[in-house]
Amino acid sequence: ATGLDEAGVRDRAILLFLLDTGARVAGVVGLTLANMQLDHKRARVKEKGNKERLVPLTDLTVMHLRAWLAVRPRGADKFFCSIAPQSYGNALTPTGIRLMLKRLQKRAGIDGRINPHSFRHALGRAYLANGGNAAMLRRVMGHTNVSTTINFYVQYEVDEMVDDTLVW
Repeated sequence: ATGLDEAGVRDRAILLFLLDTGARVAGVVGLTLANMQLDHKRARVKEKGNKERLVPLTDLTVMHLRAWLAVRPRGADKFFCSIAPQSYGNALTPTGIRLMLKRLQKRAGIDGRINPHSFRHALGRAYLANGGNAAMLRRVMGHTNVSTTINFYVQYEVDEMVDDTLVW
């Protein structure tokens, strides 16, 4: 759904960054070149409460972030920026990212609710489903208190709780 043009390259990089990091939208729009440590497969995001955290990046995401760097407007203040003629090089806004997600959702024919925070929740749920624990997830998500992590991510659907080995 992202396409192969400059906007597609940028949008794909944003999607992968959201999936890898669970970053809040404010952290994504606030990224600068200096925040990106692609050789070390990580980035520094500043989010809620002006707190900073390092977030890991997969090889796939680094590859797509580098592809964005190759076509990104030179001299832009923020890492993710507009390529539209009327706002070329200007920072993307949270609203701009939400609109981009809606556009891609429609193009891909996806039903349901999709927003930047959906990717954060998807990361948290996948992390736990693949054996991660709440204490480490707290650090991954940048929560101050593990109770926040437990309240938002350690919630299982009935189907997820079914285990044939349990005896009642």
